[in-house]
Amino acid sequence: MTGRWHGLAEHVRSTARLARIFAASFGAGELAWSLGLVHDAGKCASNWQDKLMRVAPTGARVGIDHKRVGVLLVRERALAAAMTVLGHHGGLGQVRSLIGLESQPEDTVTLQRFFAEVPEARALATGSELMPAAWSESPLLGEMGIRMTFSALVDADHLDTAAHAQGLDRPRVAASADMGDLLRRFEANRVLLLDRRGGPGGSSEVDAVRTALYEDVVRLALGEPGIYRLPAPTGSGKTLTSAGFALHHAA
Repeated sequence: MTGRWHGLAEHVRSTARLARIFAASFGAGELAWSLGLVHDAGKCASNWQDKLMRVAPTGARVGIDHKRVGVLLVRERALAAAMTVLGHHGGLGQVRSLIGLESQPEDTVTLQRFFAEVPEARALATGSELMPAAWSESPLLGEMGIRMTFSALVDADHLDTAAHAQGLDRPRVAASADMGDLLRRFEANRVLLLDRRGGPGGSSEVDAVRTALYEDVVRLALGEPGIYRLPAPTGSGKTLTSAGFALHHAA
């Protein structure tokens, strides 16, 4: 630890920038930036700050919710994706968790304090929808998009916090994975697994079906980048097949 306080404005801006970079590749850069900017807005509440000052010398957790205010700020524009703020420390919940969320009398003061620190966040309360239109039209696509946005937000939050704890000027982002190398390792281990089961065709009719499914799906991995579905029954080897498809598609 550095012994230096991590400024709220510094943290949410850095988190927002990183989240935008991570989510830009799947068309959710502005959504992720907005969620990153407001994810810790509730830390401006006086009771949260008071508790922080009391527990800081001990390293104990504050233990007071700081996510609700940010959710309320962007819920009308981020729609179901606002769940990512609500779950950025504990995991994604259900959409219904957003429905019963209500403003509290003290929220007005909390938001004014937040806007004083991060004035650009004030504009997030109004405007067009932030969630890509296609996500609302397709529930399955929307669910995947929200999960990927959640990953972008959580990664950005953790990386910025870790950088501060290590005394770094900026978060360190690992180089992109070598998908070709990962694919070679995956296929080599898959061959070993199949050998233990009696060879490429396996030792049963089910194994033969699994092999045929794998080969058909991997051939489709040469198609255009995008979202693909695998409607295969339980027991058909979807775990290995989907992993193989993903690595072939990425490579």
